[in-house]
Amino acid sequence: MSSESSTFRHRLPDLRRVLPWALWGVAVVIVLSQRHEIARTTISPGIVEATVIDLRASHDGRIVALNAKVGDSVGGDDVVIAVGSPELDSEIAIARAEAVALQSAVLATGLDVQDADRELFARLGQDLERATVDVAQFQRELDEARAERAAVTTQLERFDALIAKGLATNDDKAELETSRQVLAERETTTTSLIAIAKGHEQRARKRVDELLTARKPTKHDDDTDVEEARVAAARAEATAKDAEVAALEAVRTSLSMTAGTSATVTDVFVSPGAPVIAGDFLVRVVKTGTPRVTAWFDEANARGIKVNDRVVLTPSDGASRRRRGRIVSLAGAIAEVPLRFRLVPNQPLFARAAIIEIEGEAHDGDAPLLPGMALDVRVEGP
Repeated sequence: MSSESSTFRHRLPDLRRVLPWALWGVAVVIVLSQRHEIARTTISPGIVEATVIDLRASHDGRIVALNAKVGDSVGGDDVVIAVGSPELDSEIAIARAEAVALQSAVLATGLDVQDADRELFARLGQDLERATVDVAQFQRELDEARAERAAVTTQLERFDALIAKGLATNDDKAELETSRQVLAERETTTTSLIAIAKGHEQRARKRVDELLTARKPTKHDDDTDVEEARVAAARAEATAKDAEVAALEAVRTSLSMTAGTSATVTDVFVSPGAPVIAGDFLVRVVKTGTPRVTAWFDEANARGIKVNDRVVLTPSDGASRRRRGRIVSLAGAIAEVPLRFRLVPNQPLFARAAIIEIEGEAHDGDAPLLPGMALDVRVEGP
């Protein structure tokens, strides 16, 4: 027997002890490799995320301007929608008229005038206040008539289609057309009344100014302290009323709503002329920019996922072509998957969330990836 054969027989027990461990190690490598490959071929659920901005009514009123439709792009300062509030307009008009009257009272108090002149100042202030309120009232009626006529016009534009489907008759259309004509006549009449009321307001204001100018004496330095003491209370009241007018004006400005950033209109919930209540959703926009995707990888597949892995994103409804992306961050722990992505709604499903940044530009004609759109996510590798 050769020395080599003797050496082999001598080492055979050692090989028998090592061989099971070696086979076990190979099996582990194969399993881990397969698990890694599964992690990179399994389809995981995802959803498009974006910054959504909801424009809501801050005051009761009617829609007086709707400047965008679904799909339009708007700038940060563009007025997307405006709400008109007749009640607020009247409140502002009354507050303005009261402010004018108080200012007149401040000036009259500071003048050395007779009681008759003071009564004249009071009458002119009241006359000016009534004229200003009339203008606001007529303007409110005009805005309401315009809004109603716009709504009726929109309905008439749809009537031919409704008649063709048997959902309306020509008599219905004729009745609606009559309503529109009545509203148009009401607009014309109210516009004339506004012109008359504004003329009255201008004349009243002019008379107040002329009287103040005629009665204003030349002041001396010695009279300054005395005058300030006499008018301090009246001036404080006038200043408070001016602040009230400014606050009301700020509220009305807020009724003209902007997105505050470049955005795309995704939903419009109202139509011109429609009444709204404070808190109502009016328009929804999505901030311009490439949206991100949140995907959920189940516990087994999550072990093979890394930041910077490339992924393929396929809209679940087939509305757009496939897009590519890159994993930019991973959740620190396993968490519960949203209800819409569970196979069994009442059975919790746990996974690791990943944030994916979409890469590349969309091609012309591609449907946009809108917030809430479901995607199938497949990891390709680094």
